[in-house]
Amino acid sequence: MNSVELDIVTILKGYLNKDYSFTINSNLNDIYVLANKLCITPIIGYTLNKNDKYVSNIFDKVLFNASLKHEVQKNLRKNIKDIFEDNDIDFVFIKGLSLAKYYDEPYLRYSGDIDVVVKKDKYIFARDVLVENAKFYMKFYLDDEMLLINNNGYDVDLHCAFTRIDDAKEEFYKDVVSNNINHELDNELLLFHICNHSAKHMNAGYISLQFLIDLYYVNKLEMDRDKVERMLRDAGLWTFYERSLKLIDVLFFNKEMDEISRLYVEFLFNGSNVIGRSNKVRVGRAKNNDNKFIYLCKRAFPTYKYMSTQYRILLKKKYLLPIYYFVRFYDIISTNRIKAASAEVKYCITDNDEGTSITRKLFNSLGI
Repeated sequence: MNSVELDIVTILKGYLNKDYSFTINSNLNDIYVLANKLCITPIIGYTLNKNDKYVSNIFDKVLFNASLKHEVQKNLRKNIKDIFEDNDIDFVFIKGLSLAKYYDEPYLRYSGDIDVVVKKDKYIFARDVLVENAKFYMKFYLDDEMLLINNNGYDVDLHCAFTRIDDAKEEFYKDVVSNNINHELDNELLLFHICNHSAKHMNAGYISLQFLIDLYYVNKLEMDRDKVERMLRDAGLWTFYERSLKLIDVLFFNKEMDEISRLYVEFLFNGSNVIGRSNKVRVGRAKNNDNKFIYLCKRAFPTYKYMSTQYRILLKKKYLLPIYYFVRFYDIISTNRIKAASAEVKYCITDNDEGTSITRKLFNSLGI
């Protein structure tokens, strides 16, 4: 870890241990920039302000906006709840405010949108009632997830699956949505879900320190530990869960750092580099034993299955796939995605095979 990363860990350690006597060595602006990339700015600003030496207005706007957004999302979630209940739509809220309530202040947990899961047979109907009754419009659509935005710019991620419809792990969530009076996951499934969801993100090249904070809080809740272990083992997530708990102890509770924890930390902080593009390359190559040329070809020409999720017309007209590779290329260069794509290509070309081997070792050790 470099000095800024070390200071981020020191601040989070102060937050979790309620010890605000810590000392940092980096410039507050550098800490602010990295905290933004890691989506933990509110909790960093809040903890710094608890330390008399580091009270600063750099984070004031962030904390104000986080508090405001929390209130707006809380009201919006209540509105969604009322609309869905009035229309006999079974649903469950996940992530976001469902986890924020465990933090010292709920607005400290960054939440980009409201995630809600409904049953598959009510998926389109749920969208329609939100469009009609809450003034949302649809920005993005997949068979199991769509993004809805209201006139004030607040997002709702509407799902009809907790993972993906064709994911074997979806079976662990069977019947969770039906007649769920509290519209929340129980503690066992909440722990399972944050591990499952974070492992998915890690496989995509990015995982946030926020996951470790979430895991720290949820792991302290009362639950059937035998049930949790069975679920995590059956889903192939038990080792990931145990290693993540160990990393929490290493980073925040002064336990000794071992090699796997060191690699885990390096991967975690490297995820702040262009949304984890360097990690993404290494994971992709490590998982499939691809050389650089094969990896870039796969990224330039994704499978039909992937392309059909991005361009729905291909579901009915598969023969248009070659044309839509050009459409996809145009979409990338005409939007802000070109920066990330360029970074990924550049990183793939300049990276060495040793980094891919290290990533393979990390993922084998985490069991994912």
